[in-house]
Amino acid sequence: ASGRPSSRPDAYSYSAVLASLGRRSGVASSDRVREVLGHMRADGVPPTEHTYGTAALAYGASGSWEHALELLAQMESAAAAAAAAASSSAAAAAAAASSAASASSSSATAAASSATSSSLPSTAAGGVDRETRPPGPGPGPGPGQRDGGEAAAPSKVRGARSGRRPKPSAADPPPRPSALIMCNVLNACAEGGAWQSALALVRGMEQRYGVTPDVPCVNAAIKACAQGSPAQPMLALELLASLGPAATDRSYSGALSALASSGKWREALYTLKRMEAVGLAPNVQCVTAAVRACIPGARWREALGLWRGALEG
Repeated sequence: ASGRPSSRPDAYSYSAVLASLGRRSGVASSDRVREVLGHMRADGVPPTEHTYGTAALAYGASGSWEHALELLAQMESAAAAAAAAASSSAAAAAAAASSAASASSSSATAAASSATSSSLPSTAAGGVDRETRPPGPGPGPGPGQRDGGEAAAPSKVRGARSGRRPKPSAADPPPRPSALIMCNVLNACAEGGAWQSALALVRGMEQRYGVTPDVPCVNAAIKACAQGSPAQPMLALELLASLGPAATDRSYSGALSALASSGKWREALYTLKRMEAVGLAPNVQCVTAAVRACIPGARWREALGLWRGALEG
């Protein structure tokens, strides 16, 4: 009433708090994220796409990939509830419209019957029995009626608003998973070494969520394969190949890290040459990963050759 702005936190305020938690790490940070989301629900503030993305990023900082996956489950649940509510409202509106149409039709029929009765002379007035009187032309259409007694279409209400978009509110449809949210969830899986969950998500996200995995999403899944225990180098190479010419130096770096963790020096050297063949200059991370892959097999000559090549390049 005083005209001062409301001090109640909104989605932007909560997202800012979640972003600050994303710069921390550890179980305590994960618990704080869950606490903030709980306060948000208690305050009746609907989470936005940015809220979910920031929360997934904060979970990733603490390696809480299970909680990041829970966010996707919450989004699915909210979307299903909204769809069910919309379907129920549509059914109720259709039933109300059908009932109104039935009542209008009954009123029109009754009005037509009343008009017909009043237009025919009675037996006392005309001396002719109604049943034996020759049929004459029927009454003309009354006000609001077409020929045959059919109700006329209602006229357009003057002053009706059209073309105006409603303001956003809590009744708006809940946000759907986006590529950004998926990427943050996949990064959380990578930080936790949950390569199985990352692989299942990146392979099924298009069918389940309608989101096509982009390069950052696949890179995150490659990173999860590299940081798994044990590492999954063949799966990392499979994901790298799926990117084709869209692969970046980060894509190759993740795959080479997976090969390094498994000591697969032959595959690492081949991947490095392939990177150069497609026009990508190997960065320090890529060369270092290839050198690391040579160490378990005591491939010192290859390792030294890589370093010389990097220094000369």
